[in-house]
Amino acid sequence: MRALYNEALVQEDIIGLSIGTRPDCLGPDVIELLSGYAKKYHIWVELGLQSVHETTLQVIKPGT
Repeated sequence: MRALYNEALVQEDIIGLSIGTRPDCLGPDVIELLSGYAKKYHIWVELGLQSVHETTLQVIKPGT
């Protein structure tokens, strides 16, 4: 992921990243990486939430 983002960010007309992901893909290592980028670039993270309620998730069974 770092190599891909670095490749995009070295382009002179790129001012940041817009990233769409799931919350379970944002581990501490990814948060640290994005936090570092945010010191120099615009970083947008869109979370594809199915629900914030555990009972709803049990009913809709995302990913199955």
